[in-house]
Amino acid sequence: MVERGYVKARRAKYNPYRNLYSQAFLLANGSMVYEQQSDVPKDAVLTPTEQIVQRYNKHNELVAGRINIAEEDIVKKTTEQGDIYYTYLESPDFKCYVFFRYSEDSQLSASYAEDEEGNHYQAITGSFCGNAATADAATLEGEMLQFIASVRFDNGDHTRRQILQSAISDARRETPGAPRRNVEP
Repeated sequence: MVERGYVKARRAKYNPYRNLYSQAFLLANGSMVYEQQSDVPKDAVLTPTEQIVQRYNKHNELVAGRINIAEEDIVKKTTEQGDIYYTYLESPDFKCYVFFRYSEDSQLSASYAEDEEGNHYQAITGSFCGNAATADAATLEGEMLQFIASVRFDNGDHTRRQILQSAISDARRETPGAPRRNVEP
């Protein structure tokens, strides 16, 4: 799902009541959550813009800094990988972009027929931040878009495999003389 070296997995969980699998990642410059949900109720279908506003306007750090996200401030960028929605936020300490992207095969409709396959999606959402005094907003935006372009939606399988391989490699680097075995996840 993500190119090696960018992330460290923080947690993975499954909510059987919502058919929701999520996995959180700590990025070098922020955080990201991968989600996969099936059988999404019609009344719970949200646009990417609504997802950003709903998720981040309740975020503790944004509330504490009195930073509010308005729908009209959210940018849609169409790329080869699909549409990315994001907005720029600035505080005395940080310059941040928050983003949201559905996978290309996501199916979300508030009016699907009962005999059709139900609503389902894979998505990523997160933040990409830099120090307010030293970060350049345009450079930060470019880095965020490059990072998002490296994300591949594969039901999380590739992610877990990469994270395991990366963890094994990191452990070997941190432990001089560690045995060098080929380990398949």
